[in-house]
Amino acid sequence: MPHRSMIQKMIDGRTVESVLKRGSRSKDEVRALQNILYELGFDAQLNWEKYRADGNYGGSTTNAVKAFAEQNGIETDGETVTRAIAEKLIARYDTVDDLRHLHNAVVGDKVEQLFCRRSPHTTAVVALQTLLNELGFGDELNWEKYGADGDYGGGTTKAVKAFAQKEGIASDGTRLTKELAKAIIEKCKGYLGENWAKEGAATERMSGDLTIREAVEGGKERVYVSHATRQVRFTKFKKGVYIIGNQKAIDFINPNKSSLTSLGLTGSAINVMLAVSENEGNLDAINTWDNSFMTFGMFQWTIGAGDKKGELPALLKKIKDADENVFQEYYGQYGLDMVDTGEVSGYFTINGERIATASDKEPGLSHSVN
Repeated sequence: MPHRSMIQKMIDGRTVESVLKRGSRSKDEVRALQNILYELGFDAQLNWEKYRADGNYGGSTTNAVKAFAEQNGIETDGETVTRAIAEKLIARYDTVDDLRHLHNAVVGDKVEQLFCRRSPHTTAVVALQTLLNELGFGDELNWEKYGADGDYGGGTTKAVKAFAQKEGIASDGTRLTKELAKAIIEKCKGYLGENWAKEGAATERMSGDLTIREAVEGGKERVYVSHATRQVRFTKFKKGVYIIGNQKAIDFINPNKSSLTSLGLTGSAINVMLAVSENEGNLDAINTWDNSFMTFGMFQWTIGAGDKKGELPALLKKIKDADENVFQEYYGQYGLDMVDTGEVSGYFTINGERIATASDKEPGLSHSVN
């Protein structure tokens, strides 16, 4: 998201304190700060209904920064955003969608259905894992190795059990109960403002020929993108949006089985593909729940999370190797190429510049892949 990337860029460049301070003339950067504070629930302190994100670092923004810092154990008068405050803002911003996801499950009475061992609901499990790590249960999750992988297995079971024991709630960790979910929410919301659940917010803007309307419906942040008479609804999550899609894999596979078999796909391989699509979305799925910046389809080709390699460069390399002209028509002419890319993963370059770090991959930067 542009607001996040702008703050992250200042953190990386060590310019936060010189830019985000009372009286700052850097209106775009101040707007990014105000939007993040709004997303984190500090509407009242920002006097949002009156000022919104006006780019003016005055009394309201000072109050919001101070309130956020106090909620997160940092002493400040709110007149300057220190590096510590900025880093904490990013950390909380990266988890607030996960908290809303868990909150929605509680409100909809779907906790035990979504959060259980071997749950097929990977989006929900990713949210739970992210929150448990934020609460200090990274060792149980084996976070350094697996991160938020969406698999409710042994690590997540250990983390849920450890959290339950700390809270004095009986649990073997194999299923999240509503009581445990409420306890996690209670812990995490203490770092946020009162309106973190964001009920009732709505905005609309134009981008070229597109109309983009954002609204909160039933606790979920929706993004409606319209062009002429066509409209698509996405749901906000982490760094972007997701949609399950409508083009089912089975509808393509059935009439093309002979062609797929000639390519070496066995019946078992096809069954695996169909099972994956049930969990990851259809052929036209788009999602960002793995925080890998660019991802689509049922196999989740990405440019990689953080500084890690992604699978999408490897896919495009196969296209380039198979038909150079096709690659140039759709990718090469726009400056896109690959480097250090093998059969499975690699890195992109844009106009010869390697895209390999988290800040490189953030949307909104001049060399970002869109």
